[in-house]
Amino acid sequence: MYGRKKIFDYLKPKVSVAIPTVSITFPILNGINNTLGALKSIQSLNFPKDRLEVIVFDNGSFDGSAEIIKKTYPKVKIIKSKKNLGFAKAVNIACQKATGQYLFITNNDVILERNCLRYLIDYLIHHSKTGIVGPKIMDLEKPREVLVKPLYYHFFLGTFTMGKVTKNPVIVDWVQGCGLCISRSLWQKLGGFDEGFFFIGEELDFCLRAKKLGYQITYYPKAILWHFGGATVNKPEMRDFKYFEDYKSKFSLILKHANIAQIISAFFFQFLIFTPYRSLILRERSFLPMIKGLFWNLKNISKSLHERKKNTNA
Repeated sequence: MYGRKKIFDYLKPKVSVAIPTVSITFPILNGINNTLGALKSIQSLNFPKDRLEVIVFDNGSFDGSAEIIKKTYPKVKIIKSKKNLGFAKAVNIACQKATGQYLFITNNDVILERNCLRYLIDYLIHHSKTGIVGPKIMDLEKPREVLVKPLYYHFFLGTFTMGKVTKNPVIVDWVQGCGLCISRSLWQKLGGFDEGFFFIGEELDFCLRAKKLGYQITYYPKAILWHFGGATVNKPEMRDFKYFEDYKSKFSLILKHANIAQIISAFFFQFLIFTPYRSLILRERSFLPMIKGLFWNLKNISKSLHERKKNTNA
């Protein structure tokens, strides 16, 4: 579609029609300083500004974020909600409004390396088997340290592991929602994020659904962003809510995507090994949130079974 040469070999700058349009979107909930930092890095991207659209979904901020963004970056599109709809639903609404040929979903507590988007889009265009690609994520507090390595999910354990630091593209199970790049057509085909996941697990579920359609998920370390991991959810007042959402999402993923043997194994490890270890050794006080997460899934079992059937027939 775009010829043999990479679209970013700007030998003929006037032929900008070959460069695809991209919509960058992320939700916010207060944290205006982080948001302004993210927008500044977007403004500095090595990507034609007339091919970029930026959409911010305000999830009920009360620190004047929307007004400050509008004043500082008037071209940024803002969608406001009176209450916190969660990450998945906020991104879905923003992506419904997006006009770009490609979508880049991120967070407000990131800094994008100036070539990050360029590399991701270029990779998608030249690797048709890859449906979703994500960058190497560095630690914003320790800028030289890798925060997220290649991610793999183990259904028999109900948990994930990270691979080794690599300089080469790697096929993975999923990429994080702070740096997820996809064509808008595939996003629409997959139906966006499952809004049953409030802010944990939605990107893994999304990537698993893409894999079942035959697409590869790729970790591309040449593209880089810095992320302040857990800027909101790691606050002490968010602890119980975070643990509840963690277990709720974990059980939902297992019920939606695992086979019977994996479900039995994963629940065994979660109940008899991992949760006791987290509660008794790490003293995370996660036992009660785990029970609440389990009961939420039992209450909503019909939805999980319906989604499971859809995945099987995909």
